[in-house]
Amino acid sequence: MALDHPSILRWLGYYHVEGRKEPRESHGGGGGGGWRLGGVLEFAPGYRALGGPPSLDTITRDVYPDSARFGGEAIREIAISISSALAHAHSRGIAHGDLYAHNILCAARSRLT
Repeated sequence: MALDHPSILRWLGYYHVEGRKEPRESHGGGGGGGWRLGGVLEFAPGYRALGGPPSLDTITRDVYPDSARFGGEAIREIAISISSALAHAHSRGIAHGDLYAHNILCAARSRLT
C-alpha cells in the first residue's frame, strides 16, 4: 500500500483461506490443513499480460504467440515504465521478486511491433 505509481496496480487487500489440503498449495499449519494467502489488486480493464507464463516445455521462460513482435519503440516504452516502477518500489524498500512478462501488463490496444 506504500506504492503510488502510474505503472503499478494499487493493492486493495489480501485474503486468507484455511483448510486447503492439496500438498502443493499447503503452507504452514500442521496436520495437513494448511493455509493460503493471496493478494487483491485493482482491476485493469483494457490491459493484457505481455507474455504467457512458463510451461513444462519452456520451464523458466515466458511464452509468446508465434505472431508476437516487439518493435524498438515498444520495447523502449515498456522498459522505461518497468524501470520507473521498480525504482519507485525500491525507494520504499520493496522488491518485486517475480518480474516476468506474464506479470507485466500492457494496453491491449497498443501495438508491440
